[in-house]
Amino acid sequence: MFRRQVLTPEEAAAIVASIPADRLIHISDTAGPLPFFTVGPYWAYHKNKTGGAPPLTSRTSYERAMETEREYLKAAFGGLLEDVRDILEQSLRDGPVRFAPGLSLPGFHYIYSHAAWQFPVFNMHVDDEWNSMTANGTGGLSEQLPWLAECESRSRISFTLPLALPPSDQGEAGLNYVAFRSKRQGCADHVGDEWAWCADTCAVMRREVYKVGRLVVHSGLIIHQVGEWGGWRPSWDLRARRVTMQGFGIRCGEAWYLYW
Repeated sequence: MFRRQVLTPEEAAAIVASIPADRLIHISDTAGPLPFFTVGPYWAYHKNKTGGAPPLTSRTSYERAMETEREYLKAAFGGLLEDVRDILEQSLRDGPVRFAPGLSLPGFHYIYSHAAWQFPVFNMHVDDEWNSMTANGTGGLSEQLPWLAECESRSRISFTLPLALPPSDQGEAGLNYVAFRSKRQGCADHVGDEWAWCADTCAVMRREVYKVGRLVVHSGLIIHQVGEWGGWRPSWDLRARRVTMQGFGIRCGEAWYLYW
């Protein structure tokens, strides 16, 4: 996991203020009645579902949502997208970083305040959407996008750029994740014995505290969830919203490709 400062708090606030309400997509399949939205389509929320896409009355597929939203994201957030791409290219130092053709650009989580967010209600998960996206016979993309054949499924990243976080009196927003460690040294002695390895391993819940404007990058293969935050304010209190840019990257041949 690594971190890079991308924006000042003032720059981040200006970006959040520029997002119009009619661009918010309610993720009803996952969130139900809770105020959880995206800006831009995310494959895991929209593929093979009738996920909503702007205008709010529309019902459409990931492909259609991606087509209609890609130009908007480029026009509205092109500078930010390029800044993130540049920083990832400098940090990964492993070939050029590009935006993946045929997939959505990195988008945003937009979460209004709600009493439920005081608890760890978000799913614990790994970012394994790539396996579903590329699986043959499941509506995957392998046949539509031939360049995917060059991609290395284990060379992946997930990134989050916080743009607005709840006030500090509501607790510190961030990422909960599971870290595994050996109870004692010499764990390598147990590699050939799965049961002994399990008995010798601890799973520890840890917390990555987010800061506005600071990019956080991890492998995507760690077990993680959106972290809870304390306190509660009415959902119309915009000071309590949580807005983050979200995206993924995968190495394909000599380059990294970013998508969501």
